[in-house]
Amino acid sequence: AFRTSTTALEYTASFLAVDGLTPKDLGNPVPATTDLAAGTFVLDNATQSELTVDIDETHNTPAAIAEWVAGHYELAVGEISLPSYAAGLYYSSEVTGRQVLDDLCAGLGAYWYLNALGALVVRQHVIPAAPDVTITVDDIEYDRIAMTETQQPWRQLTLRWGRNYAPLRTVAGVVDDDTPAEAARLKREWSESVATQPVDDHPRAEAETRDSCIQSEADAATERDRLLALRTVRADVWEIDAFLPPVFVGQSIEIAHPRTSGLIGRIIAVTRSPTRSTTTLQVWFPAPWVPGQLTIAVDALDIAVQDTLPALFVAEA
Repeated sequence: AFRTSTTALEYTASFLAVDGLTPKDLGNPVPATTDLAAGTFVLDNATQSELTVDIDETHNTPAAIAEWVAGHYELAVGEISLPSYAAGLYYSSEVTGRQVLDDLCAGLGAYWYLNALGALVVRQHVIPAAPDVTITVDDIEYDRIAMTETQQPWRQLTLRWGRNYAPLRTVAGVVDDDTPAEAARLKREWSESVATQPVDDHPRAEAETRDSCIQSEADAATERDRLLALRTVRADVWEIDAFLPPVFVGQSIEIAHPRTSGLIGRIIAVTRSPTRSTTTLQVWFPAPWVPGQLTIAVDALDIAVQDTLPALFVAEA
């Protein structure tokens, strides 16, 4: 919050209407008169130390935030399929709708785009099932299919939630004594939800950290587990130039080509070239190899390389 009057203890906490404002001095609530429609409050007395304010915003779920962005830019809503988590974002300076949507999606394993009609679509990534689209060799421009990225599975995910935008170095004694858990929260920027999963067959599995807009510990644990389940195996990203009717990000797709073994993936990017009459797709395959001997052989090779390379660079005594 910032002070907006030189003659009164008036502060602005939000440029949007809010459902609640709770001014605090070192984390301890202080008396004030609030104007929720204006997002402002007036303190009864000057604070003795550091002023912060808890803001209860009307748009407090991921879907509500996305809908607000659409309304602000006068966009139609095509589809918003997001969980009803308690969520919140705060910005202390001017921000674009693109950044709000990017920040919203980042910790929810989600994506957004404007469809052919200019309507906003926001969905969470999911493991592809039955294909919505099938591509054959004849649909692909000659030799225009290639792997562009390999993504390792996750052995651990730390999902950061409940961001505190104004961490305190010290809190009021009454807060420390009566609510030690709340006192600890007020002193840190993020709370964390951490989980691991067994990926012993993948020696290069990674530990990942993601920031989220989630405000509830239970919701954070639910989303953490969902995200981990998306990354139990290695995934490959392929880029393909194809002669196709319109396709859309998020669709499941089967590519019947020797290089991809007819696997089913999910479209994560679409670029159309009217002059070439082709569509460039990026497709994410969460299971790039059929389980069995090939997977075992690839992982064994990974282990062998990791064991051998250090020895190649050890100087002789």
